[in-house]
Amino acid sequence: MRNRNGIFQGFAWKFIERISVQFGRFLIQLILARILVPEEYGLIAILTVFIVVADVIVQSGLNTALIQKKDVDSLDYSTVLISSILLSLVMYMVLLFASPYIAEWYSEPQLEVLLRVLALNLFSGAIYSVQIAYISKELNFKYNFYSTAIAIGVSGILGITMALMGFGIWSMIAQQLVNQTLASIILAVMIRRIPMLHFSFKRLKVLFSFGWKVLVSSIVATITENVYNIVMGKFYNTEIAGYYTRGHQFPTVICSSANSTISGVFFPMLSQKQDSIQEVKAVTRMGVMTCSYVLYPLLVGLLVIAEPLVKVLLTDKWLPCVPFLRLECLFYLTLPTVYVESQAIKALGKSGLCMFLELLKSGITLIGVFALAKVNLYFLVAFRTFVSFCILLVQIVISKKVIGYSIIEHIKDIKSGLVLSAITGIIVYSVTFLKMQSIYILIIQIFTGIIVYITISIASKNPIFDSIIKKLKSLKEE
Repeated sequence: MRNRNGIFQGFAWKFIERISVQFGRFLIQLILARILVPEEYGLIAILTVFIVVADVIVQSGLNTALIQKKDVDSLDYSTVLISSILLSLVMYMVLLFASPYIAEWYSEPQLEVLLRVLALNLFSGAIYSVQIAYISKELNFKYNFYSTAIAIGVSGILGITMALMGFGIWSMIAQQLVNQTLASIILAVMIRRIPMLHFSFKRLKVLFSFGWKVLVSSIVATITENVYNIVMGKFYNTEIAGYYTRGHQFPTVICSSANSTISGVFFPMLSQKQDSIQEVKAVTRMGVMTCSYVLYPLLVGLLVIAEPLVKVLLTDKWLPCVPFLRLECLFYLTLPTVYVESQAIKALGKSGLCMFLELLKSGITLIGVFALAKVNLYFLVAFRTFVSFCILLVQIVISKKVIGYSIIEHIKDIKSGLVLSAITGIIVYSVTFLKMQSIYILIIQIFTGIIVYITISIASKNPIFDSIIKKLKSLKEE
């Protein structure tokens, strides 16, 4: 029981940290969106593509290998730290020389200097990734919660102040730089772990043998995830890219928190159980049921309240982002199962299967995106959901072979959350027919959704709801 509560506490801290981070960022972006214009958001969206890909190259593979490896010592951490810093230097030089060509391709001259400045985040990100690996191994996520909460608060105040003073897009650049750097500094102080700064090619080879597949998967996944910003910025305009980015960010607040929590908690936990397929399957099924029960109502609810939500939070100038928001909610509905199962597959050391899935998804996506780029904007975005659903089916087949998790069991595990969410969504959407101001409709919809979902859960004696309540009570008693 103690061990279970320890895992639950780790999950709770990680989820609180992720929710806090996403909500903090969302709140900051919300305020900035009311001050700035869609075109500036479009420029940031374009910049983010290149920074995020470079970040993945620096952080993903070796960081994950540290968490997956059973016996990790100071030499492993030191080797990965030095490797990550060197990689960040290489990637910065690549972006430094590529920036004028990127600016020319988009016909946006200011992208050159903006990219060079924002890319400085790569160095603090390299250090931060190793710190996160250490915390994940220890399941001590409260440190990360404190560091990110402080960093987001300080950087948010700075960004909003600069925006009010008329610094425009530079306010968002400064906010991101200060946030990443400050989080790493605070975490270093809290961990109080000084690396040896020793390097071992032998250790690097062992870690890289696992990490390179995860790295390739992460690079491909990141490019695929951001290809829409590339296409919209090039084939349409920065204003459209800004609307898409803003609409995309609403469901991302929910699902990024969930994905980071799952990968941060379930992956190290599943890695410890990798010698027992039955235990891995049991944890995976519980993860799928829990994530479906929690995420489906949030995404369905967001989909049905999209218009009044945008009107109230962002004002009418951002209403063109509503269709993108709804389409992205449909896309994310396919992901709870994918999130959990990918961690189980990686934990068993089968990172090659994850790489295969990402390559398959990316291949289909890239071909479809560039084929549909000029056909229809909304059909282009909806294509993401189609591809994700196809990959989900392939992953279910793989899971059946790897851990014996059948499609019938999948349907059984997600059915409850899906049905309850659909019923709640229909009831919440009916509120939009009331003749009221958007703010009142939004408030009624939110409270109606919460009350209806909890009421149906209690009436149907939903096992996940009961399990959550019992675990919360047990933690309170401790």
